[in-house]
Amino acid sequence: MSGETTTENVAAAERSVLGSMLLSGDAITDVAMMLTGPMFKAPAHELIYDAIMEVSGRSESVDVITVGNQLAAIGEAERAGGSTYLHQLIGETPTPANAAYYAHIVVNDYAARESRRLFEQARYRVEQGEDAARVKTELDGAYDELTRRTTLHGSSQLADHLDETTRRLREGTHGHTTGLRDWDDLTGGFAPGTLNVLAARPGMGKTAVALHIARANANKGVPVLFLSLEMGPAEILTRIIAAECMIPSDRLKLNDPQLTGQDWEKIERVIPAKLDDWKFYLHAETSTTVESFVAEIRSYQRQHPDLLVVIDYLQLMDAAGRYESRQTLVSAITRKLKAAALTLQVPIVLLAQLNRESESRADKRPVAADLRESGSVEQDADLVALLHREDVYDKESPRAGEMDIIIAKNRSGATRTLSAAALLHYMDVRDMAYDSGGF
Repeated sequence: MSGETTTENVAAAERSVLGSMLLSGDAITDVAMMLTGPMFKAPAHELIYDAIMEVSGRSESVDVITVGNQLAAIGEAERAGGSTYLHQLIGETPTPANAAYYAHIVVNDYAARESRRLFEQARYRVEQGEDAARVKTELDGAYDELTRRTTLHGSSQLADHLDETTRRLREGTHGHTTGLRDWDDLTGGFAPGTLNVLAARPGMGKTAVALHIARANANKGVPVLFLSLEMGPAEILTRIIAAECMIPSDRLKLNDPQLTGQDWEKIERVIPAKLDDWKFYLHAETSTTVESFVAEIRSYQRQHPDLLVVIDYLQLMDAAGRYESRQTLVSAITRKLKAAALTLQVPIVLLAQLNRESESRADKRPVAADLRESGSVEQDADLVALLHREDVYDKESPRAGEMDIIIAKNRSGATRTLSAAALLHYMDVRDMAYDSGGF
């Protein structure tokens, strides 16, 4: 088989992959880590591959007889070429030791075929009058998914990761800061590759917490991408001004006479300097798809590998394609965001809305099951933090001005309820014994 990838070379590689699997259990292991049945160009080869994997999955010996019996059992023996073709595959295989090499050719050819198909499909949609920008965004998302499926991620020795792991242990954090000491101490921060859900009922302060997280990281020099479906740039910047300058938010209204000269001096001294120093990127739209967000994240991650992503919020998002229910749509969204976090190795903080169930209970503290469409969200998330304030329901509560951060799920450690000072008149939160000087 020459180095040039031709149609015949690909066909020969597919036959050699299958022949290797029929000859060697080690080859089955090597190939199974690299490709799946639909990656084969020849339909007969996909049938044979699936039959081999089925027999192997039952812990039975893989050979011409067992695979032939499996094909006969599902009525596909004739379409797969019968036992004669299985013997031919073995006879054509130079050595099963090269199974990974043959599989690599098959994977590359599949990637090329899929790329052409995606491009032609996108071109046809544009020619039919669909919005070109939307088609491009969805094409980018499809290419990202194709790359994830066809990129071979090699293993590595644990020793290769020792220096980085011990550095993180010494620093006491595994990722970007939450902006709150107790939260960082419990979870180690937001680690690369994680999906972190921050959920609450309306009015609890989840956007204030999200912006606190974003500002805390921006102040440490971390690039932040804030993707907002609910607020525009002016509203977000107004909240940042209130928090950074500690000016009550109700004074930050257009032509409000309460905004003093001292307030303006603070704004003009603090905010331009902050914005010049920060790598804080805002993407604000009223409606967009998860594929569009993933494309945006990918674009910024190329420039800033240590990016932190904040998305406000889940229930306003959509996804390309048709879904039979809201639950399956949300499941697709969280699955794609988790895949993007893993593929791009960025932490994503995803805001979400809780349903009304907690408000009908005597104890109004939320639980993870209160997440709307909670099953998929809980499953895909590495961390779930629920926000609760007693003074929302009891104005005379002795805990007025406090916020509970209920860590309901934490893949990296314990679950616990933390307390923070809810300075929502400044659109901010702080550690309970907070320093008015800021971060």
